[in-house]
Amino acid sequence: MYSSGFVQGTCPMLESLNVTESDITDYDLAQILGGMRSIKALKAGETGFGTMSLAALRPHFHELQKLSISTFKRGKPNPAAATMLREILVSCENLVKLNSPYVRAKDMMMDNTPWVATKLRCLSLTIKFPRNGNPSLHKAVFKQISRLNSLEILSFMKDNADYHSLDFRLSHGMGQLKRLSRLEELNLEGTTQHMKKVDFLWLFENLNSFKRFYGKPNQDPSKLRKFD
Repeated sequence: MYSSGFVQGTCPMLESLNVTESDITDYDLAQILGGMRSIKALKAGETGFGTMSLAALRPHFHELQKLSISTFKRGKPNPAAATMLREILVSCENLVKLNSPYVRAKDMMMDNTPWVATKLRCLSLTIKFPRNGNPSLHKAVFKQISRLNSLEILSFMKDNADYHSLDFRLSHGMGQLKRLSRLEELNLEGTTQHMKKVDFLWLFENLNSFKRFYGKPNQDPSKLRKFD
């Protein structure tokens, strides 16, 4: 058992944990987290991180600064991921860096409680939207992101044939990001975008600190040529 060596208070100086072992269970990870007096940074990629691990992490929400979690277990997403991510974003006021698990937008937006992690400087999201979905769902996500006014780097992980990422067009609510006066970088590498030139220029003309864009603003080569 991975957690057999961890007892409450055994490692009083341990504040950061990096776990990348895919075989670790939610129970074992929860036991390890429960044995830590302080948790300021946690990286749990391709693990069994789930509701028990979240419960063990919850007492440390007030001090948590960096969090990277993947709720995939042997290639299967955790259906509770959206609920867990929502709780983190509405509870962890001192987070400065977050790499989120895979979630579906409709699950993520079932609760519109404002995201309070306003100290976030670096945010990487994997939020999936149905192809040709309703713009209102995109607008709801943009509204929440716009509350995170300390953001400097915003990234979205690549999508696939079944689901697309957040649609960065003014018609889908991108204009709400005007509040992000510190945003310097937007990474949409690997996502499917349908920007017009006016959408692309808006980023540089309305975000005071904006410097870097990664990815293709439009997947159609003929439309992409109009950006030159």
